[in-house]
Amino acid sequence: SPATKELIYHALGYLQNPASIPVCLKGLGDPVDSVAAKAAGALASLIEFAKSSSGGVDLEPVTKALLRRAEVGLGDDKLRAAVIDAMASIAAPEFLDVLAEYAGANEYVPAIRQSALRGIGAVGKPAEVRLPLVIDRLAAEQDPGVREAAVVALSHLGSRPEHLVVLRARLDPKVELSVAVQKKAWEAYQTIFMRMIPKDRMDVIKAHPDEAIRLVAEAQLAPESRQAVAEQLLDYTRDTAKTDPKGVWAFLDKLTQAVPPDRLGTAWAASLADLRRQIQSATQPAPGAAAG
Repeated sequence: SPATKELIYHALGYLQNPASIPVCLKGLGDPVDSVAAKAAGALASLIEFAKSSSGGVDLEPVTKALLRRAEVGLGDDKLRAAVIDAMASIAAPEFLDVLAEYAGANEYVPAIRQSALRGIGAVGKPAEVRLPLVIDRLAAEQDPGVREAAVVALSHLGSRPEHLVVLRARLDPKVELSVAVQKKAWEAYQTIFMRMIPKDRMDVIKAHPDEAIRLVAEAQLAPESRQAVAEQLLDYTRDTAKTDPKGVWAFLDKLTQAVPPDRLGTAWAASLADLRRQIQSATQPAPGAAAG
């Protein structure tokens, strides 16, 4: 009976033995949607387990079976959720069209949109063509869980300053009410900033120096990343001092309050001290300039 089959597939997913995958693939084609949903759910569990274990698994038959099931139709909510979740777990580029379809506004179940976005991000580089969809979902999505999934997807795919612009709104508590989304947005900001080419990073520093200070003060930032940002902040300070030597002092004060110079290494601290002396020398009036 269908109820018995559902129990069997549920148990197979729970037992997490990848040898059960062929049995679940057969169940995926069951004409009863609730049975196929349990088989798809078991597949998702088995794939996750197989990916985290030392033994490999041939994903090609699983990929083909899930695509066939999607072509047949995913009208049942539970079946659709299970299939999209399994696709997100595998994250094969072949799934992108299906994932994009169910990540959009036409999918009325938030959890399914969330899984679809998770899958798009997990696909990685081939999914960069879907960045406009991810950005649209982040801007238009009402459900915070789905926005969070969009932020994570963007962190996997983004690499340009305009992607930080999208995240910047999510850092503002007046715009983004979910603290979880704000937190993920800041993590994504760090990831994308460090992925950008140095020229783009410098452009962002020039436009948003306070964000660069927050970055270099971030406790979770990798030491090599912190050092790279700190060096660019010195370059920014040198350039700014040429046109606004007095104004640059306020920036340096903010920077050293946020990050004690010694925390960035003795060489960096020495470079900063030398730069301070240069700026001070440039801003001091020449001897006798006030005379007369």
